[in-house]
Amino acid sequence: MDVLNLKLQDFSGMSFDCDCGMKHSLEIEQIVYGQEITQDIIQAAHQYSAGGKILTVCDQHTYKAFGKNVQEAFVNAGLDSSVYLFTSMHNLLPDNRQIGKLLIEIPNDISLMVAVGSGVINDITRLVSYKMKIPYMVVCTAPSMDGYASATSSLIIDSTKNTITGHLPKAILADENVLHKAPGHMIKAGFGDVIGKLTALVDWDLGVIVLHEQKCPVIVSMVNQAVEKCIKNAQGVRNNDKQVVANVFEALTIAGVTMGLNKNTRPASGAEHHLAHYWDLKAIEQNKEHALHGESVGIGTVVICRLYELAKKVLPQGIQCPSPGYITELLQKAGAMVSPTQIGVTRQDFEDSLVHGHTIATKYTILTHLNKHYPDLLKEYASKITGEFYNS
Repeated sequence: MDVLNLKLQDFSGMSFDCDCGMKHSLEIEQIVYGQEITQDIIQAAHQYSAGGKILTVCDQHTYKAFGKNVQEAFVNAGLDSSVYLFTSMHNLLPDNRQIGKLLIEIPNDISLMVAVGSGVINDITRLVSYKMKIPYMVVCTAPSMDGYASATSSLIIDSTKNTITGHLPKAILADENVLHKAPGHMIKAGFGDVIGKLTALVDWDLGVIVLHEQKCPVIVSMVNQAVEKCIKNAQGVRNNDKQVVANVFEALTIAGVTMGLNKNTRPASGAEHHLAHYWDLKAIEQNKEHALHGESVGIGTVVICRLYELAKKVLPQGIQCPSPGYITELLQKAGAMVSPTQIGVTRQDFEDSLVHGHTIATKYTILTHLNKHYPDLLKEYASKITGEFYNS
């Protein structure tokens, strides 16, 4: 199968034997991206609810963006649908409280959940539908992160961020006009998440060399091709160019697809994500609003590239990482953030994230490698990078 020339919708339900030795498969049955997709949403909801009751899950913002339209379309089509609306007008957190509220208030006879939103709404709906053993589908409202095609949710449990097992959506549906109207900072965050794949793949190389992990060249090529399309048009992110927004969504969705095909997050997540999650946790502990995931990932990518640059002499041969200057330039072209100071990370939390970021997950990254083999150097590099970002 020539997966590098497939259109986005062709990835749904795909299965193929790969030269890497794995049989890759994806259990998402539909991926729809286009204009005026309301009828596609209705048909998918009818199919996956099997005529039963539907619960559409939104927050205040996503309800206005598209949730109201989706619910009205369901009702007009004769589908038995109701809306669960999170009331928070500010930064909705995927935490115990919100998950518990939905679990308590959801009717017992729901046959399908429809998440209308992006990261948080999708993560919460995925988990609750999984626990209730019912299918869900997601109607996207912003190209802000790569979790639409994921089987896991990033959730805050007792003030700790955890990756919790769930299941894949039956369908991913996105209207390009809705995505184009998403707030600019969310589109820039999506670009930051796309750029993070560059260091994620380098960390995967490190895992291959040190731990002899398996790495699929086809999956790597899928990620690189999607990222390259965004890089070539970085300026268009700043200008909210419609085709570039489509490219960002495509890259994020393909990144999610590759995680499904590889059965882990290796193709799309590395040390840059560990830093982002560490900063989120510190913000939560301090009762502060944290940045969008993709904003933190983009900044984390700059930081990890700098760490690779400093640690080059003590790393195995064959490791090639982009320069931090190159990543900074890409993010600036897109109008995205490039420094932890821009998202409120304190100096101490930033330095600590480099020293202790390896504790966020078991995945082998440069943070893991330096902590295991060169802990004193890691502290030295952390201090140096901190001084560079915090002007001292």
